[in-house]
Amino acid sequence: MRVLGNALNNLGPVANAGTFDISGTTAGASITTLSGTGGTTLGAQALTITNGSTSYSGAISGTGGVAVTGGTQTLTGVSTYSGGTAIGSNGGAVSSTLQLGGPTSAGTGTITFGTMSGTATARLGLNVAAQPTNGGTFANTISNFGSGNEIALAGLTNSSVSYNSANSSITITGTRSGGGQVSENFVLSAPRTTSFAAVSDGQGGTIVRAATAPNPTNPSQPANPAPCYVTGMRIRVLRDRVISDVPVEQLAVGDLAITAAGTPRPIRWIGTRAYRGSMVPPAERPVRIRADALGEGVPARDLFVSPDHCLWLDGLLAAAGHLVNGSSITRGEAVADLTYWHVELDTHDLLLAENAPAESFLAAPGVRGGFDGVQALDVGTGRMPYAPRAELGPDLAALRGRLALRAVSLDGAAEPGPVRAWLDRCVVTGDGLLHVGGWARDEAHPDTPLCLDVLVDGAVVAFAVAAEFRSDLAAAGYGDGRCGFDLGVHVRFAPHVHHRVEVRRSADGLLMCAKRMDAAGSWIALLAA
Repeated sequence: MRVLGNALNNLGPVANAGTFDISGTTAGASITTLSGTGGTTLGAQALTITNGSTSYSGAISGTGGVAVTGGTQTLTGVSTYSGGTAIGSNGGAVSSTLQLGGPTSAGTGTITFGTMSGTATARLGLNVAAQPTNGGTFANTISNFGSGNEIALAGLTNSSVSYNSANSSITITGTRSGGGQVSENFVLSAPRTTSFAAVSDGQGGTIVRAATAPNPTNPSQPANPAPCYVTGMRIRVLRDRVISDVPVEQLAVGDLAITAAGTPRPIRWIGTRAYRGSMVPPAERPVRIRADALGEGVPARDLFVSPDHCLWLDGLLAAAGHLVNGSSITRGEAVADLTYWHVELDTHDLLLAENAPAESFLAAPGVRGGFDGVQALDVGTGRMPYAPRAELGPDLAALRGRLALRAVSLDGAAEPGPVRAWLDRCVVTGDGLLHVGGWARDEAHPDTPLCLDVLVDGAVVAFAVAAEFRSDLAAAGYGDGRCGFDLGVHVRFAPHVHHRVEVRRSADGLLMCAKRMDAAGSWIALLAA
């Protein structure tokens, strides 16, 4: 069948046993689904599949492209089209899946994911035959991958995923059915996130998606919830009547650590936890606290600690992960051969790490089991903390705001600038999470990420940093597009009542954008900067 003329929409299902040719159209064609074994000729045109439900084993050729904007379309043929493939659409509310049966079933061009709205997803499914061989790289570049997007890998279990910022790629490692341990690489172009999660699909496969919860400023308990220092961090000690700062890896049991109160206290136990290569789980990557970020000379040098590690600031014992602001306190950079060090005194206290008051190790039942260095001194659990950990609330928000405002001054600005912001995604999903997404940008300091507080019905429920890449913002001229935020928080919304979600700038409490959910569950925009 040869199709001629202007763009032809809603042709219905096409069962192709011969040749389906749209090269003679002036603006492509739209069909509901494609099936059969015959060839498809695109020419320079685009073929849009709006409600895929069938499998097509024919070859697709031409310089045009293919878009799947709804349903599940399966392609298994050997195709050569070069115009790229789109899954979903920006702002699309209909889930879309492209299932591939072979390594060239999507031609040679880039596969671009849509930035979906609400709970809609855009998924690329790969049968085992369509996946890279062990150690190989998927032939098509993946573009615009982020929240609401998924890569489904059939026959792969016990998987993990890591991101390589040097070449913008992800590596998925797992066990392939009948084939042992394998690694598969995917090259990313302009990803909307650099944090990924690999989860089981419950059917012997793996789903890779953006990791949106927990987010860098709202740390959850890691597998080993213990305060840790990274190799090279200096701890203040008294040796031979001389006080000096000694790299943590050079400490020894019996050394006298100088506490924040100036008291020498003997080190009781030292443990380590190591990650070889660059395979550090995103949730356990260290937080970098830059020199002077907390105060003049505090820390004296850049301090690297685990996200759950608490510091003593403004009378609060606050986890480092809660203080991330995207500029003076950051998180997420890859660290090769990372080793965390744990230093215990006979009671929980404050060490001086790079001149910053930071907690010693606090024993808890079962925590030491994941560490090296357990020895005879390792007895007893349930010790009393130096102080309660600060939880989400006004006190912690005030501390974070002070540090965010200090970060502005450290960057040479007198005060925060005018803001442009929009809250474009509020949805409560079946997993109990409130998903909040949008963007925010300081017009006077566009290269500095904004530190944000998220409030529900007036209470602080999460912290965020507007630093995620969004291709739509880049295309609209908002710098490099790295001013988005997307996170999930556990909240309970009472049914049939109004609720309000607000986003404010941490540094000065400026309310930037807000939405209200009415009694029927619909969201209404109230404010945008």
